[in-house]
Amino acid sequence: MPEKTVKSKKTIERHGLSVLFVHWTVAISTFILIFSGLGQMPLYKRYMLDLVPGLSWVTDFSITLSIHYWAATVLIFTIVYHIAFHVMRWEFDMLPRRGDMKQSAQIIMAVFGFGKEPENDKYLAEQRLAYVFIGVSLLIMVFTGIIKVLKKPAAYQLFRRLYLLDHPDS
Repeated sequence: MPEKTVKSKKTIERHGLSVLFVHWTVAISTFILIFSGLGQMPLYKRYMLDLVPGLSWVTDFSITLSIHYWAATVLIFTIVYHIAFHVMRWEFDMLPRRGDMKQSAQIIMAVFGFGKEPENDKYLAEQRLAYVFIGVSLLIMVFTGIIKVLKKPAAYQLFRRLYLLDHPDS
């Protein structure tokens, strides 16, 4: 079996400490949000998950709501940190480039044996496209979550009280 030759001896650092922090924090907080979000529904009581030792708290709405808000806060902080970190360092390697859709199709066809895989940079075209898809999905999730929080009666009363402090004759 012939050995493949390495074109370049230069190594590429895939991820630094900051990127690893962002990846893991987003992943863990997203899974916590999914778990606590499902706990907001009567799902866990219906399927008796609260009877599992150590999980009796999953049917308590105030506990799952508190966990949900904390995980959302961590997620929002991480997204803001990620955007600020890369903008300050002027690193935009993960943003899609012109021709990424075509290159992605070529890579997929090469996997199935049709054609040759094109040369790649640090990130594959699929990775750059997935980055934008995941980023847009997370931003939509955050903005809709903020809207849902602001529509809750407790948030409404808080903002109404703050508003009325500015208008004492109301």
